[in-house]
Amino acid sequence: MSSLTRVRYFRVLKGVYSTAKTKGWIEDVPTLEELQPEYNAQDAQGAVLPPGLLARLQNTRQLRQTFAPSTDSIRQWWLLRDRAAVALVAETGITCAELINLKLADLGAGGLNILKAMQDAGQGTLLPGTAPACDLNVDDPAIDNPCAARMPLAPVVLTVPASRTLQSRSITLSTRLCESLLPWVALRERMLTLKAATFTTLYERSAFLKLHSLQGPLFPSRQGKRPAPGQEVKNEHFLPMESASVYLVFKRAFAGLHAGQARQPRGAANVPGIHYGGAQGPSVIRNTLIQQWLREMDEEQVKLRAGFKTLEALRVIARAAGIACIAADAPDAETTDERPARRRAAESKEATSEH
Repeated sequence: MSSLTRVRYFRVLKGVYSTAKTKGWIEDVPTLEELQPEYNAQDAQGAVLPPGLLARLQNTRQLRQTFAPSTDSIRQWWLLRDRAAVALVAETGITCAELINLKLADLGAGGLNILKAMQDAGQGTLLPGTAPACDLNVDDPAIDNPCAARMPLAPVVLTVPASRTLQSRSITLSTRLCESLLPWVALRERMLTLKAATFTTLYERSAFLKLHSLQGPLFPSRQGKRPAPGQEVKNEHFLPMESASVYLVFKRAFAGLHAGQARQPRGAANVPGIHYGGAQGPSVIRNTLIQQWLREMDEEQVKLRAGFKTLEALRVIARAAGIACIAADAPDAETTDERPARRRAAESKEATSEH
């Protein structure tokens, strides 16, 4: 737990105990001023996952086991949604706010929106003796793919829109990630089509699909919007998720990894960090990914990949990993070419001290 989180938790407890004393429920308040944790901005470190846990969150089969529908996937559609959301964050490191604000139009392949690209891949004519141009194995019974999603011929690209604090970026998605994401995209479109079919007029059906198909949230909420008196709401299942719902999705993912470890045969190798009790939201996954990127590439590349507007934003995360990272606007900042050599020297020194 970071020092800032400790301070925030203490303030919450202090308010709870103060209220309890005001109500006369307790006599003494245990949250005295001298017990308040100290926060030092210079020593701040972002929370990260223990070794081995990120790889399990990126494991397609693990996610299928954690988010496995017990009935048909139409009635438990949110499990495919949750699986896709966790897989997307675990590989791209997007923030909770970015995940919530994603639209289907942000996904594309070969200049086409993702739906058109997947449709073209499914209708392509194959010459005799040629392998299917589809890396997503829809015939594997272990893959929950109710709408037979097909991998597009071109790489799938996610465009993350800019926000107040982060800049936009385009990310090419791996086949592994598409195995979790594309079945959900196909099921989402199927749900929209079924919902539109309940409308009485062609105009209403077209308007609903135009509003929600490409421009609707990529990960809609399970909760419907409460209509105003006398008003009928027809988009009940296609509103954006809330941050609390996203946190519960990731909490379930971590719990599923723990349960999966418990089901392993006796004598199986223990996976480090599986009994993890720390932060369980997208932020800790993002921090872990950024640390991994910092060890593999230059800070400027990491800045762009993470969506940071300045190198200074990497400082806290880099410090937690023991990686030297100096903001570009610092007085003694080094050039971009000097940073990788500086980091390699530091890592070599660290490795020598460990031996």
